[in-house]
This record gives sequence, structure tokens and C-alpha cells, in this order.
Amino acid sequence: MSVDIPLEQIGKTHLHLAVEHMAPKIISFLMFENQADPNLLTHNTQMTALHIAVSRMQPAIIELLLMNKRTDVNRHSPLHGTPLHTACRTGSLKIVQQLLLNKASILATCEVI
Repeated sequence: MSVDIPLEQIGKTHLHLAVEHMAPKIISFLMFENQADPNLLTHNTQMTALHIAVSRMQPAIIELLLMNKRTDVNRHSPLHGTPLHTACRTGSLKIVQQLLLNKASILATCEVI
């Protein structure tokens, strides 16, 4: 069974759930030992693992996700824009800075209010 197959009832991957529950050891295991894709969107909320961590204002989880070279810091969500858009909505300067230091684009546009 692939770790990237969304659980049908909730439309989230195992990685999404681990991020929601702020479980760094599980996140590391899924990403680095099982190659979980950090860029998949949840079905209902259309968020990547990084969007979830940003929305919950968890800088340690964000840093862990960004350690994975596959994590796209500019991955666009139809409902949320990029993780940087989400960070700006939360009002967390620390997280905005963290994303910018990891090459988040300030040029990305967002249709979401």
C-alpha cells in the first residue's frame, strides 16, 4: 500500500494526518523512509502538508517539511493560494520569514480572499 493513497473517508494522506497531529517522528518516517509526497492536496480543504503546518503556525514542523527537497514551497492550492499566502493570513511574521528564507515567491498571486 502506498503512503500517498488518501484515506477514502477523509481524503487525507498519512502525511497530512501526521502534520495535523504534529508528529515529527512519523512525518520524518513517511517522507524520508517511505518517500511520501509532501505536495499532495487534501480532497476537501485542498491543503498540502506545508499549508496545514503553516495554518497551524508550527515552525518546527514547517522546517521538517522544508528539509525534504521534494517539498514545493510555492505549491498553489485553489482554496488557499501558496503557503506564503496562508502564512500572511495567520499574521505570523516568523513563519512568513521562514518561508521566504526557503525561496517562497513573493510574486505568486492568489484569487482567494
